[in-house]
Amino acid sequence: VKGRRQAVWGWQAFVNADEDGFVRRVSVSPGNRAEVDSLCDLVVGDETALYADSAYIGPRTRALLAHHAMRDQVQRHGVRRRKLTPQERAR
Repeated sequence: VKGRRQAVWGWQAFVNADEDGFVRRVSVSPGNRAEVDSLCDLVVGDETALYADSAYIGPRTRALLAHHAMRDQVQRHGVRRRKLTPQERAR
């Protein structure tokens, strides 16, 4: 990862936890790797839903959810001319 004037080392940690907070799987990747690339490393296979921020919106995530029969609970984000609907905000 490049900082302002010098190279900076950075890492990202990702966690798969159940509803009780029990950590099931952990993945660590370099800071310059996209978050969505670490998603496959976290899936155990018996999850029923994916709760994640809007960085995980995309066709690869939808394909992974369909393959594992998981519900899509990924947070949506609005854009300038298209605000979130009340249903999307309630998720």
